[in-house]
Amino acid sequence: MARTLRRQFAWLTFGFVTVVVLAVGSLHMYYSRQQPQPRTNFLTSINSLTTSVPEAEKAWPIYRPIFTTFKFQESNYELWQIFCISAPGKDDRLVAPSDGADWDTAKTELQRLAPLLAVLREGGKKPYFGLQLQQTILDYPLEDRKALFGDYDFGPTGAGFVREGVPDHVAESYENSLSNLRVSHLAILRIAAILLQVDTRLAALQHDTERVTQNIEALFGFANHAQQTKLSIATVYAMDLHRAGQDCTEDTLSQLAAKFPPDQLKRIRHAVTHTEIYDLLDPQFYFLDQFDLIQRWFTDNGQGDGYLTNDWRSYQRLLQDINMSFNYSEKKHPLGELWNWAARPGLMLFGPSRKETTALQEKQVLMLANVWRAPWDRDRLLANLQAMRDLKSPVDLYPDIDGVIVLFDGMTTIRERQSRIAISIDRLLNSPEEE
Repeated sequence: MARTLRRQFAWLTFGFVTVVVLAVGSLHMYYSRQQPQPRTNFLTSINSLTTSVPEAEKAWPIYRPIFTTFKFQESNYELWQIFCISAPGKDDRLVAPSDGADWDTAKTELQRLAPLLAVLREGGKKPYFGLQLQQTILDYPLEDRKALFGDYDFGPTGAGFVREGVPDHVAESYENSLSNLRVSHLAILRIAAILLQVDTRLAALQHDTERVTQNIEALFGFANHAQQTKLSIATVYAMDLHRAGQDCTEDTLSQLAAKFPPDQLKRIRHAVTHTEIYDLLDPQFYFLDQFDLIQRWFTDNGQGDGYLTNDWRSYQRLLQDINMSFNYSEKKHPLGELWNWAARPGLMLFGPSRKETTALQEKQVLMLANVWRAPWDRDRLLANLQAMRDLKSPVDLYPDIDGVIVLFDGMTTIRERQSRIAISIDRLLNSPEEE
């Protein structure tokens, strides 16, 4: 009797396990055929900001030939070494007249780069940068590619991305995502700003106030150009360029205030103050890369909904490893792989839907837009952003609240400097002329 019961139990157990394995296997076969199909090109939204701008108002057509001629992108590191002083345990700083031989080297290089500097000043006056961003390097027209990336060989995809251990479709999806968007023009603008900052020091020594004024105007023009892509990384660069322009303005006015005629002082004041600094962050674009990730993690049923796929797991590990070492090699453990295989249908059956995840992101955008407005008050901002922090994303798409606060604090400091510089210039303009 007991033997019969044990035999029956064994068969029941075997049958149950078989049914579970077949069910999981069937779901897995169906699930494995389903992959995300990204349909929205978010670059179109970014590029549309300047698509209809007349060529005469764009800086890029002016920059492109001179950047190619001087191999500007390829010489960035060499220029950094010439115009910046590095010391152990200290922050890098710009070369100054007190640096002796290093200053002489910088002056010689500025003379060689005179045609480039003239174009930077001209381009800095243009209201728009005008570059149409592309997803991969090879998507750029040849002349744009040479100006932005030089003659570097990035392989057949133009991405130079390490694919080892990455599923091919995930690697391809990553290469075409906003997370992998190359913004080399921002780094170029930062190096261009360094050249003009050092040239301003030289112009101040020579009492060339017109050149100083044009350099300052161009520096703030660079900040405007950087921000026009609207992405969060562009906001960081734009803030840095505003600081560079403010540093230049304060240093020069402390030396040559009495030398500037009123018309130049007015031009400098306009350059310093014409931007509303808090507008450097656009809530509608701040989460754009996260909306892009949603379409790369979820399927799309054509009606704004779908289910989570295992690409989410691959992306999470991929982005983590890239942020740490820019290399990716998926660790393969037999038990872990078996678990991942078995768990995949669970994502489809029990994971969050695309619709609810998108709705959560849209709510975060709306909440940020509601608090990112005047009157500007840090305590009010913190209180409202805490509600955003409390929103728990089931797929690790968390609002970068700490990043928002860091940006707000940085913008507040820049805005305060704006006011101080404007007041200083107003005093100079209103002071009686010396006999």
